[in-house]
Amino acid sequence: MEQNPEVTVELDISNRKVDLIEEHFDIAIRIGGTDGLEASGLKARKIYSQKLIFVATPEYVAANGVPKDLDEIVTHRVVKQVSGTWGRVNQLWHAGKTTEFTLPGAFVVNSPNAARNVVVTGRAIGLLADYLTAGLIDEGRLMRLLPGYETVDQPIYAVFVHRNYMPAKVRAFIDYIVKALGERPSV
Repeated sequence: MEQNPEVTVELDISNRKVDLIEEHFDIAIRIGGTDGLEASGLKARKIYSQKLIFVATPEYVAANGVPKDLDEIVTHRVVKQVSGTWGRVNQLWHAGKTTEFTLPGAFVVNSPNAARNVVVTGRAIGLLADYLTAGLIDEGRLMRLLPGYETVDQPIYAVFVHRNYMPAKVRAFIDYIVKALGERPSV
């Protein structure tokens, strides 16, 4: 908005799949594949590829110890982020191969920010997006656990209605978000 003061923003944060045309949305941000987009008349541009990593606060680790492997993670308090079918089972990359892993389900949320907030309070371990944790790790507020384990890349797309021309406001937003996410440090 600083770069384009004439643009107004209406942000709807939810985990439901919106109908861009019927509900008059310019853009939706979606994690995962682009299945079904061609038939729907929608287009997508990849804006980022996230990985989920295990993190906790130093205070949590001091009180509860550092889990050494996935078997030990399940003995800890863990916040689990789930949205529809996403997050119920995670594909973790470790030692050159992928393995399926299901986090304990004692505390389940449907928001990445809610999951991060639970972890930052020092009450649980989380499997959180790298872009949500990088700054907190740099500040020493979070620490990475089990650095040999992370999810496979999870692409994030800006999805928009295919038109003969893309409105300048849509192009400006997508370009901005690609640049902003591309500048984030890796953890």
